[in-house]
Amino acid sequence: MAQEVPNQERFLGIIARTLAYLCVHATDLRDAELGPKAVLLESFGLSRADVAVMLDTTEGSVQVSVSNERKKRKKSGGRKNK
Repeated sequence: MAQEVPNQERFLGIIARTLAYLCVHATDLRDAELGPKAVLLESFGLSRADVAVMLDTTEGSVQVSVSNERKKRKKSGGRKNK
């Protein structure tokens, strides 16, 4: 029984990362730059390491992209409305 809990947590993590990846590719973010994708994936609770692997980049570039995206949003007054 003790063996099942770590396996269940591992599989739940895999499922969560898979769903997050599908959300990016099912929305209009498919063709977006790195910043908006990274912000979305981090908002799902994924670590920067996981985001970097999903977006085929490094943790450092994810960190810089998220920071730049947040600066853009502050400058423009929040979320963009379509």
